[in-house]
Amino acid sequence: MKKFKFQLFLSALIVPLILLAAPRPAAAYYPLGGVWEYKGSASVMLGGKQVIFKEEGRITADADYSYDWWRDVYEEWIYSFRAKGKFAIDGATQEYNHYKRLNERYRGSPFTASFDGARYVVKITGRLKAGVEITRTVSGKTFTATFPAERIRWDDDWDRYYDGGPFYGVSAGCNSGRVHASSLLLVLPLLLLIKPR
Repeated sequence: MKKFKFQLFLSALIVPLILLAAPRPAAAYYPLGGVWEYKGSASVMLGGKQVIFKEEGRITADADYSYDWWRDVYEEWIYSFRAKGKFAIDGATQEYNHYKRLNERYRGSPFTASFDGARYVVKITGRLKAGVEITRTVSGKTFTATFPAERIRWDDDWDRYYDGGPFYGVSAGCNSGRVHASSLLLVLPLLLLIKPR
């Protein structure tokens, strides 16, 4: 009876430990850092009438990365954001070069950078694809449109250390999951149950 109770106790202990130590899917998002190119046109309301809003430009996000082996995740910090290009609204063309120094952590959610008269929201949809929502204020009128963007260059630090570099599991911006190093500690109590012969 004691042996049966011991086996029951052991089973009740092992099952949760196995579940906790099982591989977990990793964060499936791609880094923001690098250069994104966008171009397109959209119909927007301006002063009570429909006009054509055209955009063409590049977004450059300078980033730095660190890898947490313990939690099996990488972290990305955005240090600067630049949007440079030109837009045309109702036939009038205007060039812009918006730059801002930052210190913001990126975790896969839409990234927003605001300037005087303009706001850019980058929503990454794939390894090389994104949508850039641009809001502009011209002559007191505000309008918003979303344009497709394509990554034309990765951040230098990502190229050097992560995308095919020495850090397992983060190539291409995501991984398929692995056992966290901290999960191995959950197995240690089992050693106490081993009786020496």
